[in-house]
Amino acid sequence: MRKAEERQAIIDDARDQLESTNGPIEDLKAELEEIRDNLEEKFSGTERYAAIEAAIASLDGIIDGISTATSAMDDISFEW
Repeated sequence: MRKAEERQAIIDDARDQLESTNGPIEDLKAELEEIRDNLEEKFSGTERYAAIEAAIASLDGIIDGISTATSAMDDISFEW
C-alpha cells in the first residue's frame, strides 16, 4: 500500500470512530433534554436544573467538535 493510501486509511478510520461516538452522545443529550423539560417550573432555578443545562451545553460542544473534526478530515489530502 502506498504511503498516501496508508495515511488516508488512518484518517478514514479516525473519522469513522468519531462518527460512531456521535450517535450515543446525541442520544444522551436528548435524554437530558427530556429530563430538563419534564422538571416542573419551580425547579428551574435549582442546582440540579443548572447541572443538567450545563451538561446539555457541554454535549452540544462535543457534537459540534466532532462535526468540525470530521469536516476538517475531509480537507486533508495526501496526494503530494
